Amino acid sequence: MAILITGGTGFLGRHLTRHMLQSGEKDLVLLDAAPNMAAIADVAAQVKVVPGDVMEVTALIDTIKKYNIEGIIHLAYFLGTGGIRNPLPSINVNCIGTTNIFEAARLTGITRVVYMSSVAVFPMRTTLAGAELSEEDPPAPDSVYGACKLFNEHIANYYAQAYKLDPVGIRPNSVFGMGRGQRRGADADHFMVLPELALLGHQVTLPPDEQVADWLYVLDAAEVFRRAYQAKDLKHRIFNMSGPSRRTGEITAYLREILPQAKISVSDKPFVVTSLLKTDRLRTELNFTPKYTVEDGILAYLNDVRRREGMPLEPR
Repeated sequence: MAILITGGTGFLGRHLTRHMLQSGEKDLVLLDAAPNMAAIADVAAQVKVVPGDVMEVTALIDTIKKYNIEGIIHLAYFLGTGGIRNPLPSINVNCIGTTNIFEAARLTGITRVVYMSSVAVFPMRTTLAGAELSEEDPPAPDSVYGACKLFNEHIANYYAQAYKLDPVGIRPNSVFGMGRGQRRGADADHFMVLPELALLGHQVTLPPDEQVADWLYVLDAAEVFRRAYQAKDLKHRIFNMSGPSRRTGEITAYLREILPQAKISVSDKPFVVTSLLKTDRLRTELNFTPKYTVEDGILAYLNDVRRREGMPLEPR
């Protein structure tokens, strides 16, 4: 029996694939509309990669049957700000495509589907700090992407009640690591990509020192999805996911320490950032605490970039 990971060669998907293999999973099937084989070159021989589109429910069912799929981790979404200018592709992939995943699971007898919701079910903020929001706080998305994620949560709940599906939705806050800056449909200059750009010699401007954001390294995010997939008899179906809340000034100081030649400045105006999240459910029901500090994650991220660029690695 195999696990299907949609978006398996994308940003989170590539890290989750390696993490699942290292955790002992031996039968993984990665589905992507345009597989990025370079992203998984080191493990490609250990997985099956299937070109496929979540908009094609019949093809999804065929893939599930062909590879004897027992569960799904759904990461294939249309990211970024494109929905502002042209909302239809975002709505199609993020709403209809995710519903197709639930429907294909229902029709093939699969129960466990872990899918990626988002902090975007809450509004963005330009404040230096803010209240930490729990899963009990009312959602108020202010983007097409966030509205689609909230739709996913409602549809997942419907499939759970009507068809006994066992979906688990994870609401990531900002996740950083190798590949974030290359996500299809997403801006490459998100402030959590700036450490990579600074390493490569670009002039970068970070948020004000007092602006607070949640930082979670991508391998910690991968572990959350692994735990959600394996979990049994959960009390809840929605989980906020975030890392430690940190003042950006601490991150800026660390980057200046480890990249003394970097050209780093600090904005005098707050950036648009995500809401801060409470993660009590994540700790108590999935027994998760981040393994990586923000500094450890940044160093691991930058060493991944150094490997890609053929640069010497920095010791931990």
